[in-house]
Amino acid sequence: MLKVYLYDRAILTVVTVLLTIGVTMVFSATALVDTFLIFKQISALLIGITGAVILFSFDIKKIANPIVIYSLIALNFVVLVATLFSPAIRNVHRWIFIGPFSVQTSEFAKLSLILFTSYVIAKYPNLKTHEFYIASFMGSAVILLIYLQPDLSTAFLIAFTVGLLMVVGGIPFKILLAGSLILSWFVVVAILFSSYRLKRIYAFLNPETFEITTNFQTIQSLIAIGSGGVWGKGLGQGVQKVGTLPLAYSDFMFAVIGEELGFVGSVFVLILFLLLLFKGIRRLTLVRDKFSFLVGVGCITSIVLTAFIHISVNLGILPSTGVPLPFISLGGSSLIANLWAIGLFMGVARYGSKG
Repeated sequence: MLKVYLYDRAILTVVTVLLTIGVTMVFSATALVDTFLIFKQISALLIGITGAVILFSFDIKKIANPIVIYSLIALNFVVLVATLFSPAIRNVHRWIFIGPFSVQTSEFAKLSLILFTSYVIAKYPNLKTHEFYIASFMGSAVILLIYLQPDLSTAFLIAFTVGLLMVVGGIPFKILLAGSLILSWFVVVAILFSSYRLKRIYAFLNPETFEITTNFQTIQSLIAIGSGGVWGKGLGQGVQKVGTLPLAYSDFMFAVIGEELGFVGSVFVLILFLLLLFKGIRRLTLVRDKFSFLVGVGCITSIVLTAFIHISVNLGILPSTGVPLPFISLGGSSLIANLWAIGLFMGVARYGSKG
């Protein structure tokens, strides 16, 4: 019991430190842009923490029934369809608006698909039932709707998480291979038939050629990180975030950290996410219920994978794409969804090992 408590405390400590860094860096990155943004972030933080506490105190195995799971995925399907008809921001339809607030629907669809996929794999281990194929179609439809927003990076991230759950869940190799080939074909087609995605790939391969156009953000991100040196310029002293680096408070928050907190601060953030992954995996080894185990894997993987993609983009390792840094970047939907994912994970850790 002490072992379980120590792992839970370690995970909570890591998340708390990340949230503290997040609020601090959002304030630093938005103070000269719009002071209302920090208010929205703190509001999202409170909603996220409240939801996480509720999920932590709830035995997740109780929702492992078809009425709850299929209703949840159907609700997300309807919401994602409605999102496609919502007002566009920067030529994309990713948000539903509620008064002064906006909700990025794909963030919550991610959680729903983790629950849905975990349930299907745990419920139909032999994969030879018509229910499994119906479930596969429904899950694929949700991912397709996210792609149509358009949001290829989030769709791919969710598909990768679902694929990992299938691997961990013991899905036969031939089905995994077929799924991987279909996903690879889909990604290639999505890139080839999109001029702006092709341009981003070409700019990534030829950074100097597009340094003042397509690759501008990546170049400015690298300048920000490099100028921070070992210890950084100091909190609030970064200059790239002031107009030079677009969306510094969200898609390029790691660059702001690099400039203001330096190499030391950047490595510290990276270590925190590695600790979250390591402690999460260690904690899951104590979980006995298959559904709970898969939900835990999906929650911890989606958070850490998102973080590594964000950091890789900021370092120029991957082509530029709009992925926030979990718990740190500005973005209420992302913050709430990630906190709820942690709440689910902690609930898995609390109840999953009992049955």
